Amino acid sequence: MSQPGVPDLVRILLVDDHPMVMVGLRLLLEREANFHVVGEATNAKQALPLVRETQPHVVVLDLDLGEFSDNGVTLARKIRTFSTTKLLIVSGNDSPVLVQQLLQHRIAGFLLKEEAAETIVAAVAKVSTGGLAYSEKIQGQLADRAAGSGFFALSKRQQEIVICFANGLADKEISDQCNISVRTVQNHASVIYAKLNLGTRQEVSTWAWRNGVMLAIDAFAVGNRH
Repeated sequence: MSQPGVPDLVRILLVDDHPMVMVGLRLLLEREANFHVVGEATNAKQALPLVRETQPHVVVLDLDLGEFSDNGVTLARKIRTFSTTKLLIVSGNDSPVLVQQLLQHRIAGFLLKEEAAETIVAAVAKVSTGGLAYSEKIQGQLADRAAGSGFFALSKRQQEIVICFANGLADKEISDQCNISVRTVQNHASVIYAKLNLGTRQEVSTWAWRNGVMLAIDAFAVGNRH
């Protein structure tokens, strides 16, 4: 059964160095009527041209591809330099340092390999529509990080605008989404810069992803355009 609100056909690229895992993922995902696995890769060398050729909506990416320890992180960074495809990590490694590295590349989701099959299906559907999908354990890490970042010292409106900045929205788009004037958006931006000791919206965007605040107001994640 297809998922409500998901594109008519979700193109998915699988990247994992274990063939049996990829077979299982393909069978699991293609049970959904609107999911189509457009390619499979076992390493970064295969994956990069496939991303360009197939233009998937979602890349389901394992981090340990057997070549070197940070292979998956490096691949995520390289994909992000030329593609806006959604990156969904499925890994057995939940190291906070690793999670932070990946957040800087604006991944749409991070699941642990122990997750139930239906959780993986739901996550692919969610990220394909611009949402975010993280395992409960990773969400706990991010909540702790966000709590210590100063994010919750901002007003609710300022928090919303930070999320909008992180999603790449322009002032007029933020104005429309928040139902406030462009001038008010700009005034809030000035206060945000001062409170966070940052100078530009790009710096705010990077800060938001690095500190895991993107899940703090999940309703705004649906506008994600990274």
